[in-house]
Parts: sequence; structure tokens; C-alpha cells
Amino acid sequence: MTSGATIPAAEEAAQAPSASQERGGSFARLAATVLLIGVAGVALWLRTDHIAEASYWFDESSSWKTISFGWGEMFTPITRNVHPPFFYLALKSWATLFGDSPVSLRMFSATFGVLAVLAAYRLTLEVLANIGSLQGDSPRAAGRRLSAGVCAAALLAVSAMQVQAGLNARMYTLGTFLAVVCATHVLRAARTGGTVRDWATAAVTGTMLTLTHYYGLFTAAALGLFLLGSFVCTLWRQGWCGTTKRLVAGMGASAWLAANVWGLWLPYFEAQRGQVTDSYWTPTFNWQQLPRTCTVMLSSKEWYGPFGEWMWWVAGLCGLVSLVLFLWGGRGGWLVALAVVVPFAVSIAYSLQGRSVFVLRYFTFAQVFLLIGWAVLTARIRWWFPRAVIQVASIVWMGYWTYGMLETRDWQCDRSQLKDVADVLAEWRDDSETVIVGTAVVHPTVLHYSANRQNIFVYDRGHPYPHYQGSPLLRDSEPLSVQGLEESGVDRVYTVDVYDLYREGSRFEVKLPDEWKQVRQRWFEERHGQPLRVFLREYRREPPPAGGPA
Repeated sequence: MTSGATIPAAEEAAQAPSASQERGGSFARLAATVLLIGVAGVALWLRTDHIAEASYWFDESSSWKTISFGWGEMFTPITRNVHPPFFYLALKSWATLFGDSPVSLRMFSATFGVLAVLAAYRLTLEVLANIGSLQGDSPRAAGRRLSAGVCAAALLAVSAMQVQAGLNARMYTLGTFLAVVCATHVLRAARTGGTVRDWATAAVTGTMLTLTHYYGLFTAAALGLFLLGSFVCTLWRQGWCGTTKRLVAGMGASAWLAANVWGLWLPYFEAQRGQVTDSYWTPTFNWQQLPRTCTVMLSSKEWYGPFGEWMWWVAGLCGLVSLVLFLWGGRGGWLVALAVVVPFAVSIAYSLQGRSVFVLRYFTFAQVFLLIGWAVLTARIRWWFPRAVIQVASIVWMGYWTYGMLETRDWQCDRSQLKDVADVLAEWRDDSETVIVGTAVVHPTVLHYSANRQNIFVYDRGHPYPHYQGSPLLRDSEPLSVQGLEESGVDRVYTVDVYDLYREGSRFEVKLPDEWKQVRQRWFEERHGQPLRVFLREYRREPPPAGGPA
């Protein structure tokens, strides 16, 4: 009896971590926390570079213009555009609290960019917690998990693609954050059947993701495919048990929530999809876009120019990382690999059927999972020195390209003068005088930076602007034709004529009758976002000659 009583105690003592192991694990967690705080600080610093100096480009000014409508009016420009509503609702709420200045709206993106960095750390730990050799509380296993988590966070923090998203007042960092949080709770739910909290968080963030950007549907599809595969595997191994029952209940409840929310939005989605099919700006898909996109994901947008055959090797590397994750990344590796591969597969399949939706920045979500997957694979390296070298080298590589991108941004901001048009207008015009902007692409930017926004119109050419050139954002009172100008009876007008937008030699000019004579002009260069040149011109109407017709 005595010996039988001592065996469990001996086993318990053998399994309990020693004091030195506990100290080692505590030190590893403390070091990881300190490093993570530093990584978050670097991420915030990079995402606020020249936050006020760079002029809004069209995509950013369209974000502001959409939320400039009242809560009751905002639904109209959203549905007439080609994006879902959640980002605009979130940005409108942010602007209500913090204002709608460029700094404020860009801080929205920067904030969620930093939150995505922290979320990537957490997801990496969740993925590694399911890999046998990395489980447990030993200092070695904990150190490998924590170093990989910090590596993933650092890769996101210094990735040029992620930094670029965090610098613009758009929806991509919000979507990235939601995608990573959703994936974390989906993985937790798949492992044990999930708690109510896991399923609720996954369902809510997943639905928000799909209503932030439509590429979120591809990420959600990857996560849904992962859940379905996890259910089949669990059913095969364990039968109809508590875990499989919870999986069925959780997937059913999540699908019910998404279906009910999407049931409200679906008619508008169909209208937007038809609009994209009929007249979207994207070029026809070609297979060179795939390796070019993969190259940019691992470097910066500088490589999205001329195509090189060597880029196929980069695409092969991305595919190899996904394959290795499938084979040796555990259950979490399946999730991460699917979140990389499925968006590419679905977007290519859709683009080959008709209008291409294969656009570089739309793969921001997929790139996050690619970087997380790379960090996960580094944790499989048993020896600390080569593991640390590879992790640090990966971070330095991504940071090198971001450094180059920020140098380019410095040059662009020195030549970002579109915002200055409003300052010169304030010097030249009286409050009630008329301004006509030559294109709806530039109109919201001029409007935003103007302290006095009265009587700032967009040139009515007699035919509507394409929806991707700002027509969904126009209020009924904002287009002004030459006839309308003549009928207004004013004798002085200011025009904002735009050149070299989209292509060199393009001209978006306000054409006035001969009796309007130019008094003065000033030109501005814009290199941030969309390169263009702007000429601000003042015209006065000459009185009719004496004895002539009035």
C-alpha cells in the first residue's frame, strides 16, 4: 500500500517543472513582452511617418467624403460604390470621437495596424501550442514559441505592404486585425470544440471582416474550409462526441449569424458586383501578376513594375512555405496555409471568368498569414543559433525594403502639394466665390483641405463620371456645368485643372467660354498616391463691348 501510494507522488514530482525551469520560463515571457512592446512602438512609428505632410490621394479622400455624409445619408454613397459598409461605419464612429482631419483618419489605420501586429503574436502562439515538440512549459519549448511570436509580430511591424496600409485612411488594417483575431478564435474552437466566447468572437469578427472588404470573404472561406476539415478529422478520430457536437453547434451558430447579416446586405452586394463586372478599372488578369504580387509581399511595391522570370522562384517559395505548413505545421499550420492559398485561388478563378479582381493591395490579408506561417516554421528549428539568425535576417530583409519605401515617401511628401491648393484658394477667393474642380477624383481632396467649403463644385461635363472616379460620392448639388455657371451671374471663377492623372498627357480641364479671361495661375505637383499636376487658375468675365448685346 505504501509503495502504491508513493508512485503517483513520484510521477507528479517528476512532471512538475523545477524551480530553474520556472525561472527560465518567466524570463522568456518577460523578454518576449519587452520585445513585443518595442515592436509595437516601431510599428506605430513607421505607420505615422509624414502623417500630416502627405496630401490625401483619391482613395483616402473618398473615405473622408463618404463619412462626411450624415448617418442617415451615408448609406447612399456606400451602396453606390463597390465596398461593403463596416469600415465606413467604424471610421465615422472614430471621426465622431477624434475628428476627421487627415491625422485622425490615418491614425485609425495606424492603430489597427499596431493591433494587428499584437494579434499576430497571439495567433502564432496558438498555432505553435498544437505542435507536439513545442508544447509544454519547459524553457526551451516556451522560448521557441515566444521567439516565433515576436518574429511574426516584427515581420508585420516592418513589412512594407503592411506599413503602406497603415499609412492610408483605408480599410486594410482594420480587415487585417479582424482576420487575425477571427483566425485565432477559430483555431481555438477547432482544437477542443470551442467555448461560447471563442465561437462568438470568431462569428462576430468573421462577419465584420466580410463586411470590411470583399476579399475578407476569401479569408472567411479559408477559415470555414479549415473548420469543416477539422470537424471531419475529429469525427473520424473521436466519433460523435462532445467535441464534434460543439463544433457542429458553433459552426451552425456562426453560419446563422453571417447569413442573417448578409441577408440584409446581399441585394446591394449583387448591385455592386454587377457594377464591377460592367465597368471596373482593373486590367485583364495575366499570370505574371501572380509572381509579381508574391514578390511584393516579400519586399515592397518597387517590384510591381517590370516582370522578371526570377519572380516565379519567389512565387514558388510562397507555395513551398504553404506546403510545408500543411505537412509539418500541425492543425494551426493548415489554417495559416489555407488563409494564404485560398484568396489567391479564388481571386484567380474569378478573374479568369470575367472582370479581374486580382489587385495587389487586396492581398494584404493573405500576406499577414504568409508572414505568420514563416515565423511558425522558424520555431521548428531545434538549434537556437540558426533559428535566431534566420528570424533576425527575415526581419532585417523586410525592414530593408520598408526603409527604401519610406525614403521614396520622403521624396513624395516633399512634392505633395495638392493640399496647398486649398491654402492658395483661401488667399485668392472671397468666401462666396465659385471654384470648379476639373475631375471628381480631385474634388474631395480640395474640398477636405478647404476651410471654407461653400461653392466648391466639380465640373459637369454633360455625362456622368465612372463610379471609380468618384461619382458615387457626389451630392446632387456639387456638379456645375458651364451653363449653370453662366446662369449664376458671377463674374469671377476659379478652376482647378488636373493633368497627367492616370497617364501622362491626360487633361481634366474646365472649358470656359471665350468671354472668360484668365487673370493668374499657379501650378502644383503631387507625387503621393496618384502622381498628377494641378493648375489653379482665376478667370474673370469681360463685360460685353459698348453697344454690343448685353
